[in-house]
Amino acid sequence: MTNDEIQTKLVELERRVLVLEASRGKDAPGSTTSGAANKQLSLREFLNQKKPTTANDRGLAIAYYNETIKGYECFNAEDIKAGFHDARIPAPKNPNDVINKNIAKG
Repeated sequence: MTNDEIQTKLVELERRVLVLEASRGKDAPGSTTSGAANKQLSLREFLNQKKPTTANDRGLAIAYYNETIKGYECFNAEDIKAGFHDARIPAPKNPNDVINKNIAKG
């Protein structure tokens, strides 16, 4: 590798690091500042903040958490059911119905 190639790679890597650091900054959704370290908001903490009252609302909140805080591009009914389990909330008997009702609401 020549010096020019090394310099080009170094500049590209520095740019990528800056982008990654910016995406993990204080303003990132779901991040809270605890001293010097950033800590991701847990699903249970998120649900305690939002206080959803129905199974449909809880399913919607779990879907929102998965998409915005965890960064899932797509998820299915099993992911929603796992979210209920992770938050230690009884899962609905038919998670597909919860998803379908939220889709129907828009």
